[in-house]
Amino acid sequence: MNFLGNISIKNKHFIILCFVICGLILTTLASVYEFGRIASLSNILLVKEKLSVDVLSLRKHEKDFLARKDTKYGDKFASSIEHLHKDIDDLKTSLSAEGLSTEQAKTLDDLASEYDKLFQQLVKLQLEIGLDAKSGLYGSLRSAVHDVETLAKESGEYEILFDMLMLRRNEKDFMLRRDAKYIGKFDDNIGNFEASLQDIQPLKQSQILAGLKRYQADFKQLAAKESELGLDSNSGLLGELRATIHQTEGAFASLTEFLNTEIESATTNAYTTLAIIITVIFVLIYTLMAIVSKAIYQPVQSITEKIHNIADDLDLTQLVNHISKDEVGILSKS
Repeated sequence: MNFLGNISIKNKHFIILCFVICGLILTTLASVYEFGRIASLSNILLVKEKLSVDVLSLRKHEKDFLARKDTKYGDKFASSIEHLHKDIDDLKTSLSAEGLSTEQAKTLDDLASEYDKLFQQLVKLQLEIGLDAKSGLYGSLRSAVHDVETLAKESGEYEILFDMLMLRRNEKDFMLRRDAKYIGKFDDNIGNFEASLQDIQPLKQSQILAGLKRYQADFKQLAAKESELGLDSNSGLLGELRATIHQTEGAFASLTEFLNTEIESATTNAYTTLAIIITVIFVLIYTLMAIVSKAIYQPVQSITEKIHNIADDLDLTQLVNHISKDEVGILSKS
């Protein structure tokens, strides 16, 4: 109170104004920081959505390659996987900047690398099998079967031609239906074909038999490669790709839940922090205003009472004893 007595009323109000301004600045800075963090976390969610789009692009290129057997989709896949790794690096950077764990981002990066490795193996295997009827094992098988068909037609034996047609049917059924049971049927019909060769000329028989062995070997190799690739979406490389994608989807779901929890927590913390700061500032300003008001009101009230006493008693010898350096002190001396 003695300290305030040495300050003019104008300066007292200026001090209150300074406290109010400082409070507003502090509240603004806290709001900018807290809501800036919420915005940063929201941006991380946007980066995560970009990753989702990248993965969808990879899936599209994978399906296009399998459906159209064109290596340009392998190149598109390579470009998309590079973009995906870049976005994952951005995600790691954003998470680190917010002091959040990057383990889930690392998990996504590992899954992306595994997906890329499996797809490259798939492309290599498909190139071995063949992209069309004239390339890879498809081409070799086609050449072998045409040689056997030509020799069979030259033999003029209808039973041999029938057995040849059955083998072709088993081959086509396997390729179209992708069912391993047709491999067994093919082997059975190979036996029937060989039995039918017993009644033709030895020279022709040896030529057809040699071609048949080549045809059988090529089909066996093709069947083995197709099985390695996967006869359905749950087997072979296709099954491994599907499992990796499912793990990736799980990782995305976990990351989304983690980020949503962090955003919710950050939002709650922001409002709690602002409420505390505003409350503290309000209490400080209210307390300061109460002290300043008391420092102004009490001397004025004391002087007023003294003047009333002097007026009532008509005693001009009474003195007003309030001493201060503010306007009230100057009024008291007067």
